[in-house]
Amino acid sequence: MQALGFELDELEFNRVFEEFKALADKKKELFDGDIEALVLRAEGAASGPWELIELTTEAKSNGTARAVVTLKHADGRLTERTAAGDGPVDAAFKAIETATGITVVLRKFEVHAVSEGEDAQGEARVYVEYNHKTYRGASVSTNIVESGTRAFLEVINRIELAAAGARSREERTAATSA
Repeated sequence: MQALGFELDELEFNRVFEEFKALADKKKELFDGDIEALVLRAEGAASGPWELIELTTEAKSNGTARAVVTLKHADGRLTERTAAGDGPVDAAFKAIETATGITVVLRKFEVHAVSEGEDAQGEARVYVEYNHKTYRGASVSTNIVESGTRAFLEVINRIELAAAGARSREERTAATSA
């Protein structure tokens, strides 16, 4: 990582190393781009109230896709939702919207290879609109459906955190003016 120009504290290094070992179990060959993606994911991951616990998808040619997502909220509750869609990514997005109660307008969905080889990691980028504001999320995985789902959940977390921040400001304003 140092040769690639990254400096991580011990906690970040240990987390990236664990992810590196898990990725090495999945891929035949690892490249510098794989390591960069792991470090950038560690540095840029937006935490939030929702965490993806499990994702299951099923897709058939000339048929409807289905996704089941299990999410865990910061308050400890587990939520599982199933949805159908035009493809596995669409179905997963719909299941997350149902689970979180946040419905957005998808403006753009992109997938780019961030490493080399047949088992390359793909970065998914999701752009959505919610209440006249644009939000962007990104995630990297060897599974592009999972990557897209995690990017979408990152956006949902940002929206929920922004709403919580706005409520907190309103409560403080009301308390000081009372």
